[in-house]
Amino acid sequence: MTWAIVLLATMAAGCADGGASITVDPVADAQSPETGPSATSTGAPPGTTATPTVTATETPAPSATACAEPRYQRTVEPPPLPTWTPVSLADDPELLAVIDETLGPLREHVSLVVTDLTHGRTATIAPDRVWYAASLYKLPLLFEAAWQWDQGVLNPDEVVVLTCAYTAEDLGTLAPLGLKTGSEVSVADAVRYMTVASDNALAHLLSDLLGARNVDAHLAAIGARDTTVNDAALPTTARDVALLLQAIGTDYPSPDAATAMFELLSEQWIRTRLPRGVPADAVVGNKTGDYAGVSHDAAIVRASFGTYVLVMLTDGQVDEEVFGEVSAAIYRYLASSVPNE
Repeated sequence: MTWAIVLLATMAAGCADGGASITVDPVADAQSPETGPSATSTGAPPGTTATPTVTATETPAPSATACAEPRYQRTVEPPPLPTWTPVSLADDPELLAVIDETLGPLREHVSLVVTDLTHGRTATIAPDRVWYAASLYKLPLLFEAAWQWDQGVLNPDEVVVLTCAYTAEDLGTLAPLGLKTGSEVSVADAVRYMTVASDNALAHLLSDLLGARNVDAHLAAIGARDTTVNDAALPTTARDVALLLQAIGTDYPSPDAATAMFELLSEQWIRTRLPRGVPADAVVGNKTGDYAGVSHDAAIVRASFGTYVLVMLTDGQVDEEVFGEVSAAIYRYLASSVPNE
C-alpha cells in the first residue's frame, strides 16, 4: 500500500493505537512560527457524517508557553526535489478585465493570481505584494510531508504525542478532533487534521518533525521567492502560493503525492469563499488563512474544460461573498473562452 493510500485511508478520530514512536529531541530543527488560526471549528472531525461548523476568527497568536516538554526534531534529511518546470503562461487581458470589473474599488485590497494550467493563460493583481500568510503556511508543510512520505523518509503510520509544547498553540480545533495534551496521533492523521481542520498545534508539531529548513529549501527549489516558514512574520505572496498549487496541479513532486494533497485540500472544512463560486460538477481543493487584517483563500479547480489555480489574498476588507463572486466570474470566463486546440 503506497503512502498516498495510507494517508487517505487513515481516518482515526485522533488517537492512534500503535506504531513506533518518533524520538523526541529537546532541540528543534527550527523554531515553529507563532501563527494565528485560519478558523475556530466546532462539530465532528473529518470522516464522520456530521458537518462541522467553522467560522473565521481573528484570535491573537498564543503567548509563549512555560511548558518544559521537548519538541520534535527531524533527524533524517529528505533528498532534493526532482527538476520541475512551471507551465508556460501568457497574460490574458480579457480575463483581467473580468476580474477588475467584479472587484471594482476593492481591487486595492487584493493580491490575486489565476493560472489556467490546461491552456496556459493567466491574470494577476499585485502578485508580488508580501502578506502575512496566516494558515496558508500549512500548504508548504503539506507539500513537504507529501515529498518525505514519497521518498520513504517519513512514515505516516508512526505515532507522535501531543505534548503541552504543541497544545499550547491550540486555537480551538483540537477539541472537535478529540485531541488534547498527551493524545497520540499518527503522522498521517496529523497531516490530515492540519489540512482539513487547519489545526495549529499539529502544524507546529509537523513543522518540527519535517524540518522547517527543509520546507523552505524546497519552496526555493520550485521558485518561491518570498515565502518562508522559518520567520514568525510568515511572509508570502500570491505568486508563491500559486506556484506551489501549480506544482500540485501538475502532478508534482509525484503523481501519488499530488493526488493525496489535492484530495485532502478538497475535504477542507472552510468552503465558503472560492469554492462557492464553482458549480458542483467541478472539484475544488482549497486552503484558507485568516488573522487580524488578512483573509485569504487559495484553490486548485478541476473542471470539465481543464484545471486552474486561483489565489486571492486580502487585507480583510473583502467579505466571503466577494470571494465567491470573483471565483464565479473567473469560472464563467474560462469555461466560455476555451482556446481552440
